[in-house]
Amino acid sequence: MIRGIWLTHHGYRGNLFAMGSPHWTSSPEVFPSSAALSTRVTRAVRGGQLRRIHGRIYTPNLMDPLEDVVRRNRWQVVGLLFPGAVVSHRSALSSTPDEEGMEDTLFLSGDYDRIIRLPGVRIRQMAGPGPLPGDQPLEGYLFRSSPARALLECLKVRRVRGPYSPALSEDRLRRTLEDLLNGGIPGASLLQAARELAGPLRAESALERLQRLMGGGPSIPRPPVAAAPDPPPRLLPRSTDPWDPEVMRALESL
Repeated sequence: MIRGIWLTHHGYRGNLFAMGSPHWTSSPEVFPSSAALSTRVTRAVRGGQLRRIHGRIYTPNLMDPLEDVVRRNRWQVVGLLFPGAVVSHRSALSSTPDEEGMEDTLFLSGDYDRIIRLPGVRIRQMAGPGPLPGDQPLEGYLFRSSPARALLECLKVRRVRGPYSPALSEDRLRRTLEDLLNGGIPGASLLQAARELAGPLRAESALERLQRLMGGGPSIPRPPVAAAPDPPPRLLPRSTDPWDPEVMRALESL
């Protein structure tokens, strides 16, 4: 008898149970089903041992709200649904929910456009390049856009329309840029990375906007402005008459 089943769906591995004696409570909090597990998973859902999150993703957690389960395991869930995608745009610049109080939205770049609504989170994948130089691996078989890429992705969006826009408003983008620079990222390095990514992202106009934004940003170090030298002393016009009107006007101006 086979003692265990190992899932390899999208690269996920986890020993869920011993055949003939399922122990769902010892499985990961979030896991994908497979052809080998389909019958047992369906039976466990009907028997109240598992809950379905989305598609073929399940949880043995029967107590907590599904919103909390998804948030705790966000990257694992997203990685199972969108393996190899890049967390991009404003989601790569901030990990906090929308300030407007709407449902949390996670933006990705991947092979095609797709929107999925999970308990507590809305996922929007937009067609775009996969991982590029500077992007960082993230748990759950995902990647995160580098700061330079995320800034260009936001600046490509011409109009920010409400909380579901993938871009930040210009004011929030400026504050985010200041935080990045004050956090130790050199401005010259950031601009150089953006120049190298503008081509693959087709973001030449966004690069121009970033350069203008950084040129006017208060956190960009600038050389000190030399004080203007004192003007040379003004010479009085020569005149034989000490009460000459031009002489008097020159004296009054001193």
